Amino acid sequence: MVQSDKRFHIGQAPTDTFLGGVMQRQFSNSHRGLLGDLASRAGAVLAMAGLLLLSACDINNDTVQETSQAEPGLDGVPPTLTTVTIQPNGFVELGQNVRIDIVSSEALMKPVITINGVEVEVTGSINAWRASREMTEADVVGEVLFTIEYQDISGELGEVVTATTNGSIATYCAEDCPRGDLGPLEGNWKLTFAGVGPNEGDTTWFNISDTGPDGPRACWFDDLYQFGADGSFSNVQGDETWLETWQ
Repeated sequence: MVQSDKRFHIGQAPTDTFLGGVMQRQFSNSHRGLLGDLASRAGAVLAMAGLLLLSACDINNDTVQETSQAEPGLDGVPPTLTTVTIQPNGFVELGQNVRIDIVSSEALMKPVITINGVEVEVTGSINAWRASREMTEADVVGEVLFTIEYQDISGELGEVVTATTNGSIATYCAEDCPRGDLGPLEGNWKLTFAGVGPNEGDTTWFNISDTGPDGPRACWFDDLYQFGADGSFSNVQGDETWLETWQ
């Protein structure tokens, strides 16, 4: 056992500490009393607060911000098209419109649709969209081809669609469309008159001539009623519709 230095200082009281076989005397400064102890503790608290403040800063002395949030990513569920139709379902003549209608399994961003290789304007919203194109002399006679590219609102891509879900097919025949034996019924028809009344031929309740093709129900007159040579029928609707106020 080694005895430590026994020198004393005024105002200090010795204490003995045994470390590793060596007896050392530690001295505590007691001349400050209670105020000194409080000051020491206050200093320790301030030092700890300083360390905490420093830990909230990076190496560039920039305060760490915890309010930023990551952008939402893909939802992991690719969208699908539950309904894809083409109108008319049959032959298409020069100057006639071909229309694609789609319904998706979830909300989509505006799809990209091509008809016979030409990107067309798309209208609609949420999960119901449509596009149409007038056939021209530049189109090749035969089946009208189309592509539909789409993605949901999270950015998840769906599989490109090139066929209808109900088997409908439009065939461009330009000016050489086949003619059958339907007589005067075969061809494309548009509305020129409509009316409602209590008896056949009586339109006293309502008469479309009161508004005419240029009136508020003009959209009735852009629909096409097509009777094909093979006995098929298609109601090709235009781009607009009319809803009664009570509806």
